[in-house]
Amino acid sequence: MDPQMLNTMMAQLGISQEDLQAYQDTMGAVGIPETSTSPPQFHPGMSEAELRGVIPKYKAWFEEDRKIPPQRARHVPRKTLLSFHDQLRRTQGPDRHRRGGVSTRMTISGFPRHSSIVPLERLERICFSQMLVRKAHLGSYLLCRSIAPSSSVQLLIEDPEGTTHYLTIYNFPTTSHCSPKYLDELFPVGTIFAIREPTFKAPTTGNYPIVRVDSPSDIILVSPGHIVLKGVAWRTNDPSSKTLAMSTVDSCRDRGNAMFKASHWLPAALMYSRGLAADPEATVLLSNRAEVYLRLGFWSGAIADARRVRTNSDAPEALRNKAVFREAKAEYARGNYKTAEGLFFQWQSVRPDDEVVKGWISRARKRQAEQETGEYDWETLFNQSQSDHHLDVAEFRGPIEVQQVSRRGGGRGIVAVQDIEIGQLLVTKPFHSVYERDLHPNEIMLSVDLITSKMNTRTQSALLAGVMQKLLGNPELHGLVFDLYAGPDSSPPSSYPPVISPDVTPVDPSQASIDIDVARLDAIISFNGFSPSVLEPISCRSKSRPEEGKPSGLYLLPSLFNHACQSNAVWTCVGDVMVIRATKRIILGEKITIPYTSAHSNPYEERRAILRRYSIDECGCSLCQDDRKDDESAHKMRDELLARRKSSRLTDASTAQLLSLEQQFAATYSPSRGPCKPRVADIQHAIAETLRKPGSTASIPNAIEYEKKALESLGFIVLGKDAMQQSESWDGTKLPIDTAQISTASVFDIPALCMLRLAHDYLRLSDTSGAIGWLKTAQWLVATWVGGDKMFFMRIMAPVLEEWKLKRLAASVVLCDATISDTIDCYSTHEGFQRLYSDMARYFHSIGGKYNVRCPLPNAPALYHVSLYEGGTSTGISCSGGAAPADEEDASTAPKRMPESACSPACAALLFAWFGEELFRTDISGAPELEPAAEAE
Repeated sequence: MDPQMLNTMMAQLGISQEDLQAYQDTMGAVGIPETSTSPPQFHPGMSEAELRGVIPKYKAWFEEDRKIPPQRARHVPRKTLLSFHDQLRRTQGPDRHRRGGVSTRMTISGFPRHSSIVPLERLERICFSQMLVRKAHLGSYLLCRSIAPSSSVQLLIEDPEGTTHYLTIYNFPTTSHCSPKYLDELFPVGTIFAIREPTFKAPTTGNYPIVRVDSPSDIILVSPGHIVLKGVAWRTNDPSSKTLAMSTVDSCRDRGNAMFKASHWLPAALMYSRGLAADPEATVLLSNRAEVYLRLGFWSGAIADARRVRTNSDAPEALRNKAVFREAKAEYARGNYKTAEGLFFQWQSVRPDDEVVKGWISRARKRQAEQETGEYDWETLFNQSQSDHHLDVAEFRGPIEVQQVSRRGGGRGIVAVQDIEIGQLLVTKPFHSVYERDLHPNEIMLSVDLITSKMNTRTQSALLAGVMQKLLGNPELHGLVFDLYAGPDSSPPSSYPPVISPDVTPVDPSQASIDIDVARLDAIISFNGFSPSVLEPISCRSKSRPEEGKPSGLYLLPSLFNHACQSNAVWTCVGDVMVIRATKRIILGEKITIPYTSAHSNPYEERRAILRRYSIDECGCSLCQDDRKDDESAHKMRDELLARRKSSRLTDASTAQLLSLEQQFAATYSPSRGPCKPRVADIQHAIAETLRKPGSTASIPNAIEYEKKALESLGFIVLGKDAMQQSESWDGTKLPIDTAQISTASVFDIPALCMLRLAHDYLRLSDTSGAIGWLKTAQWLVATWVGGDKMFFMRIMAPVLEEWKLKRLAASVVLCDATISDTIDCYSTHEGFQRLYSDMARYFHSIGGKYNVRCPLPNAPALYHVSLYEGGTSTGISCSGGAAPADEEDASTAPKRMPESACSPACAALLFAWFGEELFRTDISGAPELEPAAEAE
């Protein structure tokens, strides 16, 4: 063909001489062969049945695809990729979320993924012309640079020879849900990458192969003076943006400060680091980067930078003082509260009037007290957790340690190192946790876990990236995570936790100082992840608000507790703070267990299937031993019996139908089985509900009988009402159940509701003694299982107490420890009256409102008489047993003063419970209010 004609045709087709040369260079390349079938597709909202059908097909496709040998990639002209990338970028414009657009991200986890552990200096440089698709290139690194703005976390890159392909980066810090502008600042055009041992993957969607990076430790952002650029000549022109041209301290500071103001923390850190590359002793950049690291949760990096500024005698004094405060906050975040307190005092010495630092000092002291005593203000924490799930507390560890345990995954477990009574063992914060409210509402993250054969939730998908980000910013914590159990093919060390160096590791945001094996971390999270659902006020009615997705969290020491359905300890979360408490007396050397799944919610075979995901073949608890006594046909019969009633609620059935169902269930159990039969409890509770007829008490005794049967089926031992048959709790209270052990066959709110239902039944029968007994039993259960004081019980059970008209009785009995014949006199002096206002302010603040007492109080209900005494310096509230009207009370006689210890929010709550919220709602001007907690700078 005539060369001139060829050039004309190429120009019309948009093909340059460069593209033609590249095409000729790859004429001998073998195209990427397609598999016999395309990979099965996953989509949002797949049912369990659909997922069970697709996952085996995907695994089969994956194995088939692995059999295809590595091949060279087809050449795709640079302009073709640029045009396609530009269209992709337009679909993800800066206003996508503002316009209500939804973005979808898809990942598959649980398959082999390579992560490099070889230092960059020991690797050889490789180009695309030497790379093969479907291969991890061990012993090599790819040097490349971006040539176009990023589209999500997908970038168009070229190597020094000018060959262009796609790079996809997963799990890079702060990129989970960020704007295109943010990504442009993070990866500006011209950014140079060194990718350790890159994996070149065939396309599973689309037409172009990609270089896939799963671990952020495999990618290095190369600075202009880096040694890997020595002698490198790029075939094409430099596409660098103006951002990369900045290299002076002043220009990097100004640009970094602009990013900081936009809350673009990681781009700001990179910009400050670029300036530090030009001048490593630029203390203003170190100080600014320390503040950015605080925002990112890079505590180690913040301490390292702040300490360099604080100890630099040439740095300006104002800068050194700021560094003290920043270092203090980072030490606080690491849990070094004593060290933090000392640094806060150092800051206060130069700023004595700073109210902010006073708040920090107070917080540091509270955290130290929590660490030492294990005592927490659970009521306040519970209230805070309703709006912010991530709570600020110190961790507490009781007399427990990690020891080798035979026949358990990882060969380790938690053992008591001294005798332990019922109560608190451990209070711990998550290494990282994610809740739905932490994620962008307009992003769908599809993540299928091939280990568990389940579709991960959005929070589970985000957890992996969050853990990686924390490790990158706090490298010394690497062993705490990677020494956890990672499945049957891993061999974790026998001891835990590993020794953590007190020295902090400086952090370079452009290059990780640790290696993160993403496949192993995937497995660790799969085998050790918890769902720290937020504890909320318990209701006897189903909630009408939309269900939020389940949260996800990685907890370190709790991951080493072994499983038992009927365990000797339980875990609960207040916000994201996990509390593990002993449910029975545990003797020295005894293994401590917690339930991984609920026996009440899951029948035996379902529990077995769940436990197999954790490599547990068989649970040896008493409940599972009883279940194994029943043959397979008995288990199937129970499933069938309940399936017949799934179309409607149990309480919609008649009493006769439910009694028949109970008898049919009873016939499926072995005669030698114990009384714990969790699946029968719902039926027995439903029978009790049908016997509770409005306006009649004739069948209440029978309802009481079946409610007690439900408690026994849940594993509780119910005693008689006679004092000789009652059990004594840890605080000396006589209760109508055996308090030696709490059954863990269900979550705590199910038996607690049964107990309060019994209190309501006895109250309807005018049996106040019985009502008080079961009310106190419910309070004991909550205090033992969850923790908290009596006010906490009132707060968490408020909806139920209101619904079942138990609030007044609970206020008088649970809070004030009163009985019908008690006389409660309190706040009888002028000072006491002021305490009343203060205590009421505290109580009302805890329930989210501001109230004051409206005087005078009207006549009290029949059960209690309340009078307001005013005269001279004696002012107070008197609550007296009996039904005398107010005008019969002798107002000239002031009530006797109650002991100082009894002046508490309890009495204020009692008044609130009696007279109702509307009686106290008024102008609060002049009443004392709680001082708000100081906020961080």
